[in-house]
Amino acid sequence: MLDFKRVKSHAGMKLVGDYSTLRGLHELIHKVASSSPLLREASQSEFLLGLAYDVRKAFERQRDIIKPRRYAADAGVWYGVNVLWPVFLVQVRLLREAMGFMPTDERDQGLAFLLEHATLAGLKADIGGNEIVTQWRRLRCNPASVTVRVDARAGIFLSWSDTERKTGLGQILDSFDPMFEFDYERGPKSWQAGISPASFAMAAQWSDYPDPRW
Repeated sequence: MLDFKRVKSHAGMKLVGDYSTLRGLHELIHKVASSSPLLREASQSEFLLGLAYDVRKAFERQRDIIKPRRYAADAGVWYGVNVLWPVFLVQVRLLREAMGFMPTDERDQGLAFLLEHATLAGLKADIGGNEIVTQWRRLRCNPASVTVRVDARAGIFLSWSDTERKTGLGQILDSFDPMFEFDYERGPKSWQAGISPASFAMAAQWSDYPDPRW
């Protein structure tokens, strides 16, 4: 099984699961990254493999080890890893879209649904409301455009206060749209402060992300 735990500061969530499920998810991501024709360039596969790296660090016990409570000892040990909203949400959507361009079996689909279920549950618990779920579901992950935009958007998102992260995540997702620059020019005042082509160009030059404050 896969699940989530909330983290501080609305930076993201902790993806948690048992060893077998996390190992299976890791294998699925590698399968998709190497086989889906949607991921035509190495940089696009590498972006998706970043999620596989996080998952592997979890089941290799290099991140969080979550021991069962006394009344649920039979549940066994689970493992977790922190994931950033702007990066993780795009990775999960990209995984689903890339799977649509290749043969998959029941195990593949089951693992993808478990990941999406944990993602949605964590997103609703941390950000709240149905609008953010709709914005995430309509995110079109053209790998040629989203993979080059992620770092700047994650950087801007992490530079915000806790409140700004919660209220502005939806617009961060909307800014992945290929029409973002056109939409911004039509109505710049409708975008949250810090979301502009100029701000993203500046953040793209940063050498590292600001502190997530997990």
